[in-house]
Amino acid sequence: MTKVQRQKFSGIAPPHIGAMLKKHIKQNRYYQSGWARKQGVLPTSILGYFKKETMQISTLFTICQVLDYNFFKAIADALPANMPPATDNPLQAELDALKTENEKLKMKIDILEKMLNK
Repeated sequence: MTKVQRQKFSGIAPPHIGAMLKKHIKQNRYYQSGWARKQGVLPTSILGYFKKETMQISTLFTICQVLDYNFFKAIADALPANMPPATDNPLQAELDALKTENEKLKMKIDILEKMLNK
């Protein structure tokens, strides 16, 4: 069998999760001991989080809730803008309908104001 030469992926480098956590903690002046207590882990676990380049989704999901910050959104924001979500947001259709209705109501208000000013 011949070996197939594979090229290394040359996309955007993924963010270092531990560095993101550490930066958020410093900016918002959280105590690591308080975080550990609230999450129910040892303070040494928090130090271990800072060293991790990657992290399980379930652990990061828990951290998001404990620190009240959406790290998933921060990660998603690091991706290029030409990579929209695969599925449509169901609330987006409702938002668009409400915007259209709002514009129609604004036009009706303008017409009524013009009629009253005459």
